[in-house]
Amino acid sequence: RYNTYSDLYAWVSDVAGWDRVQRLETKGAQGATHFEADGTHYLVVAEGIDSTQAKSAMWNDGGSSDTRVGSNVWAWAPERRRFSVVDTLPTNNSAAVEHFSMHGKHYLVLADHRRLMHPTHP
Repeated sequence: RYNTYSDLYAWVSDVAGWDRVQRLETKGAQGATHFEADGTHYLVVAEGIDSTQAKSAMWNDGGSSDTRVGSNVWAWAPERRRFSVVDTLPTNNSAAVEHFSMHGKHYLVLADHRRLMHPTHP
């Protein structure tokens, strides 16, 4: 349920519409952003939780579950004509991601959500 794919589509034409060009393996993806730095195109996916963590959060009598799942940074590999994972940022149930640049530097903001709690423990 949480370990799934996020699809990347390319516009082909008014007749053909959109064509899926790549499936990105993601875990509870909540958002994504694209940016270009030094001639390389990047995608960053804000990833939430994986299936194992979701099950633990539902049934763990300890009251909470560790929701740390890294959010992947994907770079365009022109020779392969696809995006490949080049880094994983430490996040905790990330809900959104934004890119901005300031004074010639690139920044990513990943908004972590919250730790999942057991249903009987607020």
